[in-house]
Amino acid sequence: MEKRDAFCFPASRQGITALLLLMRFSVIFRLMALALLAVGLFACAGNPAQILTLKEAGETIEIGLDSRIEVRLDSNPTTGYSWAFEQDPLSLLDTVMEPSFTRGAAEDGAVGVGGMETFVFSASRRGETKLRFEYRRPWTEGKLPSNVVTYKIKVQ
Repeated sequence: MEKRDAFCFPASRQGITALLLLMRFSVIFRLMALALLAVGLFACAGNPAQILTLKEAGETIEIGLDSRIEVRLDSNPTTGYSWAFEQDPLSLLDTVMEPSFTRGAAEDGAVGVGGMETFVFSASRRGETKLRFEYRRPWTEGKLPSNVVTYKIKVQ
């Protein structure tokens, strides 16, 4: 005769064993997923974007093929001004994402606060090219821009 606890049947012991086994596998799968995520993040960190600001304007910037360039320029769109870039149609650089604006720190309720416009490019071919940015109001065609920034890019 099989010995039974008051509240435990043989079928439920098997169920508990199976549940514990699944939980153990679940933990293993979670750890494997975390390890893969960490490897992926580490691989991305190996080739970070080269950040360009006004300080690097006019310089020749050397980057490798498939490298990224992130151009960050001070801006205040509340004045109507924004940065626009001009690029050779046969350029070595591809636009990775639409330009973005990040508002700078300000007190609550402050208006007219400037920030940073960001442009991201990826090097798709070897060679040399220029990136030219103009700080202007879009509706004032024919007038000189308020500021011009040029970077010489050499993709190796």
